[in-house]
Parts: sequence; structure tokens; C-alpha cells
Amino acid sequence: EDHAAVRKAMELLLGTNGYRVISAGSLDECLAAIGKAPRPDLLITDFHLPGGMTGSDVIKSVRKVLGERFPAIMISGDTSAEESGLAHDSQVRFAAKSTDPDHLLSLVQELLAGQS
Repeated sequence: EDHAAVRKAMELLLGTNGYRVISAGSLDECLAAIGKAPRPDLLITDFHLPGGMTGSDVIKSVRKVLGERFPAIMISGDTSAEESGLAHDSQVRFAAKSTDPDHLLSLVQELLAGQS
């Protein structure tokens, strides 16, 4: 997420629900964090990012490092996000912007449960 306030709110939501959060404001920050931290279990990304980049680009780049089946949630106010080529990927979920925190947490739990 490139918006610091939104990123901080998501960190707070996930952290207070027991998840360890590594946040990044760009793809470069994300890839650097992945290289330093213990392997993450899940990626949450916005669809529209600066410089014409999309959440699809982020997912594809992270999957080059962590594997093609790495789970992700893409958040967007734009319904075209689901037309990104990942709509039929069983390891990707989509959430509308201003998504209900409980809905986001249920998507996280669903994807993490599928890794067991």
C-alpha cells in the first residue's frame, strides 16, 4: 500500500489480531523486506500503485521469489482489478476498497487455512 495512513491502519488491524506484519510502500521495499525477514505467509496489495504499477505486478514479482502458489489479497476500488488475469487464481482473493475489517480478516484466515 503506497498510502502511509492506510498502510498503518492495516498494520494495526492485522497486528492486533495476532498477525506479524511486514509493510512496504513500494514493490522495491516489499522485495527488500522479503529478503530480510522470515518468509511471509501472505501478501496484501492495493491494485493501483504509483508509476503505473498494479497489484498484479506486485503479486507476480513476489511469486518469482516465493513461488507461484503464494497467496495474496488484492484490494481495489476498481472492479477491473478482478480482470487482471488473477481472477481465476485459487490463491488470490479480491476485496473492495473500504472493505469491512472483518471481511479482510476472513480472507486472510481463509487463505492461511489453505496453506495447512
